[in-house]
Amino acid sequence: MASDPSLAIQAAAYAVATGGPFQAACGLTTGVYDEVPADAAYPYLTLEDIQVVPDLAVGFNGSEVVLTVHVWSRKAGSVEVKRIADAVRDFLAPVPGSAAPFALESRGHRLISWLAGGSRVLRDLNDPLAKHIPVRITYATQPTA
Repeated sequence: MASDPSLAIQAAAYAVATGGPFQAACGLTTGVYDEVPADAAYPYLTLEDIQVVPDLAVGFNGSEVVLTVHVWSRKAGSVEVKRIADAVRDFLAPVPGSAAPFALESRGHRLISWLAGGSRVLRDLNDPLAKHIPVRITYATQPTA
């Protein structure tokens, strides 16, 4: 069975999302969290939802990993939350044929392909000013060893 690449992908996505180029492109989020602290300022991202499905086709020992990056904002309108979600897609799932969004080899995995799914703006039922876009990205990986 393939080893679990979810921690490697989460760590790589965190490194990209906290890096200067991403922060400059999206207008500086205030934080990137696995678990959001009670006093977190908006806008921020969460990297808390990740699913791993083994892909064990004949001659292939890999995994399909679905990472959901949640974008949160309280700014009026939906421009800010959409701009940040666009940056998430651009940096974590660039168009096919582009360079890989990050390398996993140092973490024991190889990134084979990636694809960002659709997204929509949602409102938080507990905070009517908060807007939320879940951005789902699917990565195909293989262990390097």
